[in-house]
Amino acid sequence: MKNLFLLPALFVSLGLIAATTDCLHAATFNVTTANISGPGSLPVAIAQANATPGRNQIKISVTNVITLGLQLPTITNSVAIAGIAAVPSIISGGGALPLFAFAAGTTNSLSNLVLANGYTTNSGAAISNASILSVSSCVITNHDSFFGSGGAIINSGVMTISSSVISGNQADTGSGGAVYNSGTMALNKSQSSDNRAGNGGAIFNAGTLAVSIFVMSNNLAEAGFGGGIYNTGALSVSQSTFLTNTAKVVSGIGGALFIYSGTVAITNSTFCQNVAGEGGAVEMQSGSCILVNCTIANNLSSVGGGISVYNTVVSLINTIVAGNSASSSSPDLKGAFVSSGVNLIGNNQGATGLSLFDFQNVAANLGPLQNNGGPTLTCAPLPGSYAIGYGTSAGAPTTDQRGVPRPPNGAYDIGAVQTVTNSPYLMSSAFIKGVGFTLDSIFDASNKYRIQSSTNLAAWIDLYTNTSSGVLHFTDTTATNLSRRFYRTAKP
Repeated sequence: MKNLFLLPALFVSLGLIAATTDCLHAATFNVTTANISGPGSLPVAIAQANATPGRNQIKISVTNVITLGLQLPTITNSVAIAGIAAVPSIISGGGALPLFAFAAGTTNSLSNLVLANGYTTNSGAAISNASILSVSSCVITNHDSFFGSGGAIINSGVMTISSSVISGNQADTGSGGAVYNSGTMALNKSQSSDNRAGNGGAIFNAGTLAVSIFVMSNNLAEAGFGGGIYNTGALSVSQSTFLTNTAKVVSGIGGALFIYSGTVAITNSTFCQNVAGEGGAVEMQSGSCILVNCTIANNLSSVGGGISVYNTVVSLINTIVAGNSASSSSPDLKGAFVSSGVNLIGNNQGATGLSLFDFQNVAANLGPLQNNGGPTLTCAPLPGSYAIGYGTSAGAPTTDQRGVPRPPNGAYDIGAVQTVTNSPYLMSSAFIKGVGFTLDSIFDASNKYRIQSSTNLAAWIDLYTNTSSGVLHFTDTTATNLSRRFYRTAKP
């Protein structure tokens, strides 16, 4: 007998609704040349926007690289600066000049731009922000704040970065290879890689920072503190992956995260293959820190391969700390912890405060860091792992790192991944004009299942049979000429 599972909310409409926000802008100034002066140039457009009351817009339609030969005017009046979505406009400092500065008291945005090759002997070679600023769909790369901090970005205002890449930036003698934040900042659906600084290889946070659906990889703290993030402020992290970050291998501290002080809350996140002299993934020296449904595995240090704690305690709920390595002692944990009683600890040597109800000195039995569905890489528990079904719902998030719901009346898993074994789960769906309807499903069990479709919810046809577990990306090319279509899965 077949078991049928209706995928949620999959009515497909082929009608598209578009809206424009041009009417919200007082004036629009067009950048039509890569020249650094004269009509249609970027410096002139900024000067015009500064001089025109209201929130203006600058549209950059240039496909050639705009290489600055003089420093751009500070933006003193609210403006939205946008490139072309299909071919983002490139603005370069030529390795000699910084790019944008936004004054306090303004509200601004940057979108569809590549900001490259900025240089300053101060801080923030790409963006120096004191305003309310939104950055979306941008690439921010190869900036150098030689004697300052925030290789690419320094923020003292309110700043949001989404759907963007921040890579290859440096502040070798300062802090925060990509970002120095003393204001309020949110990073969402973005990534930061290959940045370096003295401390805080990618980010130095002295303000309020919220990180979600984020990948932080291959960043380096050359002076030794916080290969990914150095924190002294308020930090929250969710649905994110920290991978191959390094704090100066021999004497560095906190391969992915160094908590000097402040408050830190980490949920549904994975720390893997980070390296330091102490605290391969996380080092905490003061303040408060709680980890909920996190997976910390395959990190490396001399002491405290997973988490190392001094002078304070770290709280653990539904968290895996296992399979880490330390050449000297305490391969997984070192220091004092407060346990919820439902954690999985591979090796408890060097840790105090764990609960009798924690799984201790057992293998986590995790799969490799890979695409298990969702926007970030994760390590999924394999069949037979103690992580499956032994977690608690108390204080735990209702979805996992991938966005998969945890069962409202069922057993929560320990760690960042909730295994999907009863029926396939639909992760995302979208209609792409001229291509068809796409959907992504996750099934962590080994059972095969079928994708079926119907136009009337009565007659169903098989579209595809998935013969293995994992992630399925399926495109229904026949949906392009239909007014509506429903989808469901069927097993076996």
